[in-house]
Amino acid sequence: MVLKSFRKWLEQFGKDVIIVTWGPDDIPTLVKQCEFYERDTGWLPEWFNLQPLMTRQYGIDRAQITLQSAVEITGVQQELDYHSAINDAYYTALVLTKINDIPSEIELQKKIDYVHSNPFLSLRQTSEGTVKTARMNAVPRLSELNRYICPVCGKPATLKSRLIWLSPMNYMAVVHCNKHSVKVTVRFEKKADGEYRWVKKYTLSEEKDEELYSSLLKEKYPALQEKSDRKIPAVKTGRNR
Repeated sequence: MVLKSFRKWLEQFGKDVIIVTWGPDDIPTLVKQCEFYERDTGWLPEWFNLQPLMTRQYGIDRAQITLQSAVEITGVQQELDYHSAINDAYYTALVLTKINDIPSEIELQKKIDYVHSNPFLSLRQTSEGTVKTARMNAVPRLSELNRYICPVCGKPATLKSRLIWLSPMNYMAVVHCNKHSVKVTVRFEKKADGEYRWVKKYTLSEEKDEELYSSLLKEKYPALQEKSDRKIPAVKTGRNR
């Protein structure tokens, strides 16, 4: 129903349509979800991530900042709350009006690999398999599900704490290799035979992912946070005299 409404809404603008997003994950996530549930996505038009256009034009030294920061930097009037789909779309559109020479910016963005082939989109990997339980704490430690890799360099990544339960059969975490921070999401689906199919997705993490993961850890596992913050006393060696 939602996909049909979205498609119908897009069609009213004709064929010359480009979707603008704030962040690199919105459309790829939609596509992955459609693939998971075997839904057609061939009707989706071209799209681009507004973040690097805005940060480049305003001389910001990184490609990803929060939408609220962009609103404040561009001087857009803040009238609505953030983290609402409609409100964030509204703010994204207003930030777009602060970008000069948009067609040229989009072409430049393509040349530096920020659209569809950009590092935040192409450097993502998925893996899948089957397990007997959807409870992460019951999955064998040596299971493929408990192994993490960096989508950039392909090296092992470390989960310093644990996967966080988001909703039934959905988990997320932020893992790290020596150079990169990576967001991991795991989704389970129960099969007819009683086992569970899992799909694990890696993508370079954003500031909001790090903040969400840290806040959820503090909320759900405060003891772990206290333990990690606790200083270990020095151990004295040698004989007592």
